[in-house]
Amino acid sequence: TRESMSVGQEGASLIRKFIEENDVDSALSLSETYLEILPDPRIANPPSNPIVATSYDTKSRIDEWQYAEFLRKEFPQITLLDPWKALEFVCKRLCEFLEFDNTDSEDRYGDSMYISRPAIEEHEQNHMRDGIEHALIKSIRDIALSFVNGDAERLRRVVELLESKQWAVFRRVVLFLLSKQPSLALDL
Repeated sequence: TRESMSVGQEGASLIRKFIEENDVDSALSLSETYLEILPDPRIANPPSNPIVATSYDTKSRIDEWQYAEFLRKEFPQITLLDPWKALEFVCKRLCEFLEFDNTDSEDRYGDSMYISRPAIEEHEQNHMRDGIEHALIKSIRDIALSFVNGDAERLRRVVELLESKQWAVFRRVVLFLLSKQPSLALDL
């Protein structure tokens, strides 16, 4: 919508200003509001008939395209300032997304990301690659790979962070990282 475009442009502009000033905390604080994950308002009023299948759409303040573009173009600048805080930030956003997206699942942490995103890496198997969740997974993957960069201690820290999240998709990211750093994986 036109309103989300305006919010998106103004928010991104202000975040860019904080990045230029090397103020990572302010940039992340504003990014937290800018990239906030919001539940589908229909969750508050589910259908009274339990037979009716309901699909909820997790949202954000900006549209999916703006969200993905911000993570692709602007967020790497935050990552350069503080990669660990940036990684924690995108992990938190993905957890929030999964919390809202998984409201009707019997398996608390059994996300269904393996269906729409069977591969953590870029691959033709991945369906609907433009969603918020896919942009977050790509950011987590790329920030983690860059942060580790051949350092066994950093790999250990990243694995601990990702495994603490409990959702299946984070375990899949861990496996991907270990496959990219096999010599370091032996030290874990």
